[in-house]
Amino acid sequence: MDAAPQCDGDLGERLADFFAPQFERGAKRVVSRSDSPTLPLDSVSSAFAQLHSADVVIGPATDGGYYLIGTSRHLPQLFADLRWSSADVLQQTTRGLERPQKLGLLPLWYDVDTLDDWPNAARASRRAVASRDRSAGPAH
Repeated sequence: MDAAPQCDGDLGERLADFFAPQFERGAKRVVSRSDSPTLPLDSVSSAFAQLHSADVVIGPATDGGYYLIGTSRHLPQLFADLRWSSADVLQQTTRGLERPQKLGLLPLWYDVDTLDDWPNAARASRRAVASRDRSAGPAH
């Protein structure tokens, strides 16, 4: 997808505005992730894989929200009437799912919403670099 400016409105309106045209263009699975700079690519791949059998997949964040959300069909009501930036956004979202929609969950991860969240990002980045350096082995 090409880069495009976000629409006005709250996060729910912006998410709905992102998802809608993807499905209109024929997408079968759409995933949005943000605010988590060190999220492993495997998590995004897992989200797409889960969407083969799930209607919605969510990556729960440590703050009660989520760092990733994906759907296998257009579900604009998924983002409506939520109290964004509250500690129960994930619960609000899952309560809003119509039954019998199937929900897939990814592992718990952090996201960066405020300045106070940056230390988590810095720690995760250092761990990722150290892990990469260990797996690369000695230089020749």
